[in-house]
Amino acid sequence: EVPPADELRAALIRARLAGASELLIAEASKRLEEGYPDLAGGLKLELELLVALREADDIEELPAEGRFMRVHNAADECRNARNLELPAEVLEEVEGISVALAAERTLAIEISAAEDILSGRIEDILSG
Repeated sequence: EVPPADELRAALIRARLAGASELLIAEASKRLEEGYPDLAGGLKLELELLVALREADDIEELPAEGRFMRVHNAADECRNARNLELPAEVLEEVEGISVALAAERTLAIEISAAEDILSGRIEDILSG
């Protein structure tokens, strides 16, 4: 028996964000697709966005611009999906993380320019 859609959706999101095994996630996704096919596609998109938001501070994985694009691409996919309405708090988180990642990128550019100046490579800055 398939649990109610909202319960299964919420459990799947919690499990994925908590780092549950891929096998468990795959099984829950299969049940969701079998019982609620219209909900399954939107949930995949929402999960990608939620994971991108959680991993947006993972500086070892991608540079700031890569993390920014990952969040924005996932958010755009969700916004364009039929039958998917993101909670307002998720949209607010997208905006907040976007500002933080833009600030991080600006800081990295400024640090790089300062390092060039300090190392005597002002020509690189002026010509670039």
